[in-house]
Amino acid sequence: MTTLGYYSGSIDGVYGENTAAAVQAMQEDLGVTPDGIYGPETHAALQDKATSIVVEIQTVLAEYGYYDGDIDGVYGEDTVAAVKALQEDLGVTPDGRVGSETVDAFNEAVQSGELTPQ
Repeated sequence: MTTLGYYSGSIDGVYGENTAAAVQAMQEDLGVTPDGIYGPETHAALQDKATSIVVEIQTVLAEYGYYDGDIDGVYGEDTVAAVKALQEDLGVTPDGRVGSETVDAFNEAVQSGELTPQ
């Protein structure tokens, strides 16, 4: 929840009001019943969202010549290798994860014309 930006309190292991409010905010964004309880509906919606994000990442990587695997929504070895190759070209830490540093460097390289679709 903290990584996703929904929870900013201390991590105390208690599913209290702040945690429930964070889950409810996430549920609203996911389009599921905002009851503050992390159940099967929320879990499925979060998995679907993650899959669609990975599909988007794979599609962009393929468009720019870094990925030639199946666009399957699985963040597997081929996707990690493609992200690392992109990161190396961008001069950012090649950790295989698409974080803010990678996104910012990618957007800058596209905007400047350093990277173009293949």
